[in-house]
Amino acid sequence: MRVLLVWLAVGCGCLGPARSLHDDTGRVEADAGTADAGVPGDELDVLASRYVGAGSVTFTLGGPPESAPQLPVVVMAVVSDGFDGVLSRSSIGEPAFDGRTVFPLSSVTKAFTGLLAARDAVDGTLRPTSRLSSLLKPDLAPLVGDRTVAEVLTHTAGFGVFPRNLAFATMPTSPAAGYSRGQLAACLADPQCAVGPAVRGQYLYSNLGLGLLGVALEDARDESFEQLVQRRIAAPLGLHDTHTAALSDSSRWPMGRTQAGLRVPPATMGVLAPAGELFSTADDLRVVLRALVRRGSALQPAIDLAITPLAPPSHAWGFDRVTLRGLALASKSGEQAGFSSMLLWSPTRGVGVAAFTTVGGSSRTLAAACLDVLERAAAP
Repeated sequence: MRVLLVWLAVGCGCLGPARSLHDDTGRVEADAGTADAGVPGDELDVLASRYVGAGSVTFTLGGPPESAPQLPVVVMAVVSDGFDGVLSRSSIGEPAFDGRTVFPLSSVTKAFTGLLAARDAVDGTLRPTSRLSSLLKPDLAPLVGDRTVAEVLTHTAGFGVFPRNLAFATMPTSPAAGYSRGQLAACLADPQCAVGPAVRGQYLYSNLGLGLLGVALEDARDESFEQLVQRRIAAPLGLHDTHTAALSDSSRWPMGRTQAGLRVPPATMGVLAPAGELFSTADDLRVVLRALVRRGSALQPAIDLAITPLAPPSHAWGFDRVTLRGLALASKSGEQAGFSSMLLWSPTRGVGVAAFTTVGGSSRTLAAACLDVLERAAAP
């Protein structure tokens, strides 16, 4: 069942027929005046397009070469000195998407939750050592013991990957849809429901843990996750289309595809929304990337903290710190049954890439596509 729903990450391929989503000549969207300096957009578009089609592609993330099916769609935001725009590629027969298409962020949502926690830390309202119980309301506080903010951020709190009382049997591609606070409380009260095979102190990626952190941030400020994201991230950055499912424009949602070929809508997560239910667009993620790679944003102190490892060398505040092909990067990937997403950027090279595709289980392939573009955009 976990193959169908995963809210967690991460040669020459034969490129099948592909077209730009704007016309058949490979045009891309870019800000006026930025696409003509440095690396041209059409060169980056060619790099992205090798991953789109009906064949297969061979790539490396820095280790042994891997081979995977090409992706049906890639919509990619790129921010660099030479190009600042959106690349949109689709294989023949697939719908045409662009920078305004609303995609599920899946686990990239956790980077937003981590940034919210980092903002609170900068404000002095929490610390990595703060106990979750000090933030949660009385119905949940006694159920989490002395687990800390740092433990859930670094996936070492001993929670399972998912609560075991999700509706896997009846809703396999969206088992957390409608998951309530009462169901969360019942799970936390039952160790067989909440804990995982790893003991506390050991790493085990946990949607339950990050979702619970988001609930704690909601309780501490008495605001919903949607309200927190809008007030503390979207408004300062000028994001227009980054919302939870309830407020996202569903008329612009695409259908996704499982690896078995089943067409599915985006998943929803109920009270666990902070672990993976934000929706966004390539246009909005381009704005986010600008804040991440170009210092001076209103969120700069929180951004600096959010990429600071809490558990050396890789786990930060919702972001991962990785080295791929010799580049030191911050990243977050996301997957669910019918979609994959990726956020990858260099804190030192001034370049970042974010991307979406409409097939699940493809985060490593999407990471390779992003890395090809990022590597070229970062080249001297």
